[in-house]
Amino acid sequence: MTEASDPETGFLEQLGQRVRTMRALRGMSRKVLAKVSGISERYIAQLESGKGNVSIVLLRRVSNAMGAHLEDLIPATEPAPDWMQMNIGPLGHFSSSTPSSDPTPVPENAKWQRRAFRDLEARLGLLE
Repeated sequence: MTEASDPETGFLEQLGQRVRTMRALRGMSRKVLAKVSGISERYIAQLESGKGNVSIVLLRRVSNAMGAHLEDLIPATEPAPDWMQMNIGPLGHFSSSTPSSDPTPVPENAKWQRRAFRDLEARLGLLE
């Protein structure tokens, strides 16, 4: 990935990389993702390359089609300094911490998911 000229470009490139990686981890082709999500293959290619500005609704359709959480696709950014999470300790005392930005780990059953998506490709007649 090249160094982005502005924060939005960098964000879109990271978002595209995360979508591409998540799709690859699940063993899905763009063709299957397009069919399941109802979004064109061309648009998915643009999304994965960081071109174009995806709406949150389309990103949600992509995440649902891959069986992923929407928040796992969105690149982490540093929280604003005033965005704090308040925790109440065991004795009723408050402590503050910033929210975690770590993505959810990849599920243990990734091989099963790849097989399931290959089976779906075969059923949809998308295998080449």
